[in-house]
Amino acid sequence: MWAAQCVALDRGPDGLHTRGVNPTGSPLRWFAQGEDHLPIGDAWLSSAERERAAAMRFAKRRNEFLVSRWTAKQALALALDPAPADPSELEVRHAPTGAPLAYVSGAPGPCSISLPIEPGGRSA
Repeated sequence: MWAAQCVALDRGPDGLHTRGVNPTGSPLRWFAQGEDHLPIGDAWLSSAERERAAAMRFAKRRNEFLVSRWTAKQALALALDPAPADPSELEVRHAPTGAPLAYVSGAPGPCSISLPIEPGGRSA
């Protein structure tokens, strides 16, 4: 089971600050899903996500990647108003530090994504 959280970004003159609400002003909520929630096929992935998943040798790691991405996209879609109709327009990229970054239609998203570190020690 993976969980994702969206935190709205408040862009101040000294950089990014987070606050405890999503972009619509409602309180933060965790969103959790498992492998049985994955859609059939890979059309919901961005092209970069699709390439990354295809390059993974081990099915367990690929499934973890897919579930974490689907969960993050669903959490991001709930935080957006309106959300894109095509989930492939929502993408989770990584900062140089490895932190997940939300992108919508190729541009930085209005909130950050928080994905837990799984029991094996890897982040999503």
